[in-house]
Amino acid sequence: MLIRSYSMIETLFVLIIISSIGMIYTDYKVNIQMKNTIISEIIFTQYQSFLYHNRYDFNHDLVNQSIWFNSNGNVNQANTINILNSKQYFTIMLYTGRIHE
Repeated sequence: MLIRSYSMIETLFVLIIISSIGMIYTDYKVNIQMKNTIISEIIFTQYQSFLYHNRYDFNHDLVNQSIWFNSNGNVNQANTINILNSKQYFTIMLYTGRIHE
């Protein structure tokens, strides 16, 4: 009886560890997908401003800063952007608007 209960406790402990690792990985994957979506939207906004020769603003709920591109597709100022006050940053370079992670 003692051996079976020890195996049950050990099995539950291993399952808790595995499920915790899975939850951490899932959160990390969702954050990466959000970051990639935001970067894609910024690039699309820049492309629109270049294509139509108009000023376009980029505002997103997850980004605290306002970004705009002039009629040549250049960004208004170089920014280091933080997503949701997390540890995920990316930088938009001045003039070209190139994005670095």
